[in-house]
Amino acid sequence: MAETPLYRVCQQPYAVSRFMIECDICKDWFHGSAVEVLLRMQGGQVTQRNLEKQGFQNPIMVSELEGLGLQLPPPSFSVRDVEQHVEGDKVIDVIDVARQADSRMTLWEIL
Repeated sequence: MAETPLYRVCQQPYAVSRFMIECDICKDWFHGSAVEVLLRMQGGQVTQRNLEKQGFQNPIMVSELEGLGLQLPPPSFSVRDVEQHVEGDKVIDVIDVARQADSRMTLWEIL
């Protein structure tokens, strides 16, 4: 029987119910609880001044989007809608969450 892989920092296995964070630099995934500090901000607090003050030392979770200045697509927006705005041969990063394996695919391959 194959052993369940453990994460490097906390030595715990993957659990679908746990909050996960991907490092943009090394591309490793971490349990949210294994990261030392998680800054919680509301949308209006995400300003250049606050980001410069924090220095990007810790992950930021934005719990309230109001004030962030983003316009989100409607809930019905799908991958097929993305294809209409971006060419289908666009290569994107994808992840198999169950295996925690990442790869690259085109939109056409996903659809």
